[in-house]
Amino acid sequence: MRAALVVLLLASAAALSAHERTRGVIGFVDESGALVFKNGEVHEAGDFAEGLAAARVHKAGVLKLGYLDRKGAFAIEPRFDAASAFSEGLAFVHLRDEHKSGYIDKQGRWAIEAALEDGRAFVEGVAPARQGGKWGFIDRKGAFIVKPAFDDLDALREGRARVKVGEKWGFADRTGALVIPASYSYAAHFSEGLARVRAENGRIAFIDRDGKLAAGPLEGVAEAGDFRDGRSLVRVKTRWGYIDRAGRQVIPAVHEAGTPFSGGSAAIQQSGKWSAVDVEGRTIARLDCEWTLGFQGGHAPFLAGGKMGFLDRSGKVVVPARHVRVYAYSEGLARVELE
Repeated sequence: MRAALVVLLLASAAALSAHERTRGVIGFVDESGALVFKNGEVHEAGDFAEGLAAARVHKAGVLKLGYLDRKGAFAIEPRFDAASAFSEGLAFVHLRDEHKSGYIDKQGRWAIEAALEDGRAFVEGVAPARQGGKWGFIDRKGAFIVKPAFDDLDALREGRARVKVGEKWGFADRTGALVIPASYSYAAHFSEGLARVRAENGRIAFIDRDGKLAAGPLEGVAEAGDFRDGRSLVRVKTRWGYIDRAGRQVIPAVHEAGTPFSGGSAAIQQSGKWSAVDVEGRTIARLDCEWTLGFQGGHAPFLAGGKMGFLDRSGKVVVPARHVRVYAYSEGLARVELE
């Protein structure tokens, strides 16, 4: 389904692991579409975060990861077997052969070298880390301030961390206290003060940061996205529309596909044609493309004639469809695959 593809392709490559070789040479373009750099040595790359992008190369016959700077040079040489995006100046990395893992700083020096099985982004000075098969929170010195006890634990979002206890999901604060009990079969991150949850009966609802029901359970809604600009993209049977924070359908679920809102705009498909709409569903512009990934940072990746480029909110082509593949902008640069 195209809408599912949209969601997948919008996801940032925050943490890289081995997968098949991409078809094009990796490069980055600025917001005018000008090529800032390309690197034929790079096998795959993530988005820029805090001025660095994780990138994978073949080294001595194996895949290794390091970090590119904004000029395309390796600021941190490829030597890791796993590498995540930087957050609050630190990134989780793993060296398989040396049985070492932990967090490095932007100079590639060990800031936290610990026997961690996995680690996630630092937010508000704490990061989820796994040890002995369980997750807890560590501080910037690597000490567990919340002992590993959860079956899963994500980084904080809006002061709440998604946690898994057994087969159920709930939310903890930065102290590890379960502020919303683990009673849901699924829970998503908080976005604009609301989190999407799924109860045992499979119906979708949204809760606030205190765990109170804000919208739903939503009748007939099979899928729902996070709230962006006060709107959540939903699927009813095979059609897509948008609800507001109270769960009311403000843009009817009659469209063949849709993308999340960003900066007041979303892209919808009707009768095979794409348009940009505002939060009330009013058409802003017609989009001349075969499909689009929606707006992020004022640009929308689009496909036309088998190649990809970028549109602006008015539907104007700002980067022609000339690349094998393009990804959303991050810190003013977008990752592209060149012929």
